[in-house]
Amino acid sequence: RDEPDRRDIAYIEDGNILRLDTNDILNQRFFSDLGDFNHDMGVDVETKRRWFGDVESRIKGGLAGVFKTRNVEARRFTYKGSLSAPSARLGPGEIFNQDTIGTGSGQVVLDEVTLDDDSYFARQVIAGAYAMTELAFSERLKLLVGSRFEFGRQSVETFRSPRINDQVNSSANLNTFDVLPALTLSWEVLDDVILRAAASRTVARPNFRALSPAVFRDLQGTIEYQGNPELNRTVLTSGDIRAEWYPTPGESLSASLFYKHFTDPVEQRIESGSRNRFIPINIPSAQNFGAEHALRKNFGFAADAQESLYVDSNL
Repeated sequence: RDEPDRRDIAYIEDGNILRLDTNDILNQRFFSDLGDFNHDMGVDVETKRRWFGDVESRIKGGLAGVFKTRNVEARRFTYKGSLSAPSARLGPGEIFNQDTIGTGSGQVVLDEVTLDDDSYFARQVIAGAYAMTELAFSERLKLLVGSRFEFGRQSVETFRSPRINDQVNSSANLNTFDVLPALTLSWEVLDDVILRAAASRTVARPNFRALSPAVFRDLQGTIEYQGNPELNRTVLTSGDIRAEWYPTPGESLSASLFYKHFTDPVEQRIESGSRNRFIPINIPSAQNFGAEHALRKNFGFAADAQESLYVDSNL
């Protein structure tokens, strides 16, 4: 991703007029170059057995690996100096020309304001293994149970652009090992009605930018964000029960209750100052619970030609 010469221009209200605010860091020209390299690999093995009569059960296992790197180089420049009053009231297309850019009185010059942590190098390695089995006790009753074992390592090193100084300014390291079990029980009560109960544990990892202390703004340039090298990953423990009805092929009606518990979820903290800044932090825990309803109904009851027309809803 190449971002060459993004220009942010800020004006200040001075009485009934607007003038360029050369004291504001928002008046900035920003250059960045980002390169991502992602490598994913995996292998799965599956076999089938009949342990309960003629009903077929499955056993499955596998290994997976993810390797990601990111290199970001960035430089910032702002306008230093004081424009003469008439020039400061003009639009950007009229302000920045040979008459206003220079070292003379009433002119401005570009001044480098690259931050020590604007550039960074990041690496992520995830190595996982899993084993699962789908036990079919009968044609109607099945139990899916398994677990994933996952090691994760994330690191972010920040520095000024190599064209200025390649000394590492700060670093973040997040190393984790997680055991992530999952279980689903399915019972086909009737030919077209299924009851399901499920429980699982998953993780959500912070992205590279969230681990870097670099300051960045949203696309509108009005809100500042800063990463947090101390972030931890979030562990989610989930459970749900669900009833599904399939009256005809292509039609369904379902209702469910769900619950999620979050350990170390991420929230945004606001740091007040000359400009508010949002910083992600971990809080101890959070909960999420609710109900869901879904419906898919076609119009085949009106005419066979209308069977491909359907309504789909979710609440």
